[in-house]
Amino acid sequence: MTTPRKSHDLDANRDGRPARVLIVEPEAGARAELADLLRAEGYECDPAPGRAEALGAVSGAVYDVAVIALELPDADGADLVRRLLVRAPSLKAVMIGAEPMRDNALEALRAGAVDLITRPIDPAEALASVRHAADLAARDAGRDARLRKLERLCNVLSGTRRDEADRVEALCRELEDASRALDEHAGALRVSSEYRAVVEEELDIERLLRATLEFMLRRTGPTNAAVYLPSNHADFSLGAYVNYDSPKETADVLLDHLADTLAPAFAEAEGVEVVDDPDDLAGRLGEHADWLDDARVIAFACREGDECLAVVTFFRDRGSPFPDGLIEELDAIRGVFAAQLARVARVHHRVDHGPDWLEADESDDFGLAA
Repeated sequence: MTTPRKSHDLDANRDGRPARVLIVEPEAGARAELADLLRAEGYECDPAPGRAEALGAVSGAVYDVAVIALELPDADGADLVRRLLVRAPSLKAVMIGAEPMRDNALEALRAGAVDLITRPIDPAEALASVRHAADLAARDAGRDARLRKLERLCNVLSGTRRDEADRVEALCRELEDASRALDEHAGALRVSSEYRAVVEEELDIERLLRATLEFMLRRTGPTNAAVYLPSNHADFSLGAYVNYDSPKETADVLLDHLADTLAPAFAEAEGVEVVDDPDDLAGRLGEHADWLDDARVIAFACREGDECLAVVTFFRDRGSPFPDGLIEELDAIRGVFAAQLARVARVHHRVDHGPDWLEADESDDFGLAA
């Protein structure tokens, strides 16, 4: 039995509402008397004369305490406790029975009841037992609420950790990309410095073109290459070339044809462009794209201000990709090449003479335009 308490502070559930009590008592008079006693103390009470009504009640509402008679006309009190707790695990059961009730009481406690009230009912004892059960219900409700809150916080924390992990991973990727870009930029600067050292003293156009192609081919590997120079009428003529894999007669025709088609198409290019898609090449050269069928093409213009001083192109079989980092290196070289071309032109006062500066070369594979 439970000693009566003076404080009613815990009679309310943790959500602020009064504790709700289900009274399962077959005797109408006893049921009403107990309900009046509990309502006078601020509890919400619902009556249930037997097993069926009690099970129906907990299926449709939330109760904190159930006061259950040990002996019911349609069920055993201990068995009803088990069934109620299956449907409402947080419910606290208080049993009512007449002396002697040792065996039935022990069975009810084993089933999950938290206290016993003996008949005839002593109001103080009954209130103390119900209050004790309500306290337990409130405590468990608070614990469950804290657990739910902790679970929500854990879920939020887990999500935050995943988000942070994703952000860290993204940051690492960005750092890797930045480091790679920095390495490529540093490599391009190194290459441009090496190229400048090679050509800065070259004031002869023939030697400049030869030195430039030789330097670039060390970066590209074996490939066909050509430098086209503008003429007086905004046309282009072959300035220098390297024939890698074509018969000389075929190469001569192809290189001359590209002077009329490819060079003008890339004369306005702002950077180094790679064309390895047949549709892209057809979009630039139209029907003339057939001349470079199955070829991977790199082309860029060397410009000073609004003037195109040269168009450089490399092309080879599409199955042989160019080295990684080549585009950045060529982009660094082309500015130096353009500046040196302009310098040579100024020194010789031949800006308007174009390819007339050049003399024939005797090599079949490396040539300067006649």
